[in-house]
Amino acid sequence: MDFLHVAYKNFIENVDKRLTSWVLIHSSSIVPMIVGIYIILLLVNGGWYRDIFIYCVPVTYSTDPASMKIASGMWWTLILKIVDLIETEIFVLRKKNSQITFLHVYHHISTVLLIWLGVRYFAGGMACFLPLVNCSIHVIMYTYYFLSSLGPEIQKLILPYKPILTITQMVQFVVLLLHLIQAFLPSCNVPKLPVFITFINIIINFLLFYNFYQKNYKNPKLLEGSWWALLTKLVDLIETGIFILRKKNRQISFLHLYHHVSTVLLGWMFGKYYADGMVRLVQMFEKLFIDINSYLPSLKW
Repeated sequence: MDFLHVAYKNFIENVDKRLTSWVLIHSSSIVPMIVGIYIILLLVNGGWYRDIFIYCVPVTYSTDPASMKIASGMWWTLILKIVDLIETEIFVLRKKNSQITFLHVYHHISTVLLIWLGVRYFAGGMACFLPLVNCSIHVIMYTYYFLSSLGPEIQKLILPYKPILTITQMVQFVVLLLHLIQAFLPSCNVPKLPVFITFINIIINFLLFYNFYQKNYKNPKLLEGSWWALLTKLVDLIETGIFILRKKNRQISFLHLYHHVSTVLLGWMFGKYYADGMVRLVQMFEKLFIDINSYLPSLKW
């Protein structure tokens, strides 16, 4: 019995040490991931999908349960961003300069200031779209960090996907800019100054992330893929020319002609000068979506 007792005690102590060590190592990625998911659930349960969605919805400043969930979600977002900023300060104090860039510092400081502005004055309405999208991206990001902390084998396995993290950040900024544009319309009854400040800040962040992507993830394969994408646009333009020669005027419109001509010209420009940017990736997804959408009606369900 004494032997079993000692063996059990040693086993528990070893498990406790390993568990404590595991938690300490992985908590920096697990905790933000869990908090991010919690924020998303708060915003969705608070009525983002039901009452707000992607439209122009001014802040109501109501204290009903749904509005308070939205405000709570934005408050937790601020806490999460403050933690990110503190982590950056720790890197500075520990002189880990390789992990600190102007992008890193500017992004975290500007995000804290903007989220604080939102929580203080606009905790609701269409303003909740920013933390919703941002937290969704950060859940993906911290999931990657968590997986990369599990060992060199997994790091090697997921390393090719690292550039996608930067691309998703840039896609996030494009989505946020498109969402914010409606706030400048006279029919959208929201304060224009904070919208303008947020709009400019998102553009700056996009340019910084794009510059980071250019410097760190240039890939000759993307150049090759870029020219293949241009070739598909040329085929589309040739198809339009064939329609004209066959006098199928019902299939030709100014939209049709302008779209294919301008796309070839822009495709050449980006293929020539910006081939390794995110623009080509977005265009390829657009092409894939259009092709699928054209193919589906021909199927017999």
